Amino acid sequence: MNDIKVIEFNTIEKLSSAIGKKNRAIIGVTDNNFSEGIMKKINGGDLLWIK
Repeated sequence: MNDIKVIEFNTIEKLSSAIGKKNRAIIGVTDNNFSEGIMKKINGGDLLWIK
């Protein structure tokens, strides 16, 4: 079974601006390498998976 990580980040306006779309409240990342890169950036370095 896959773990699904959920991250609350900023406002709808800022999220929409970050991806160049209007009124986006949710973004799903399906590429594993890209999602790990995002988690590394958020955690400030190496991945820290907490189960």
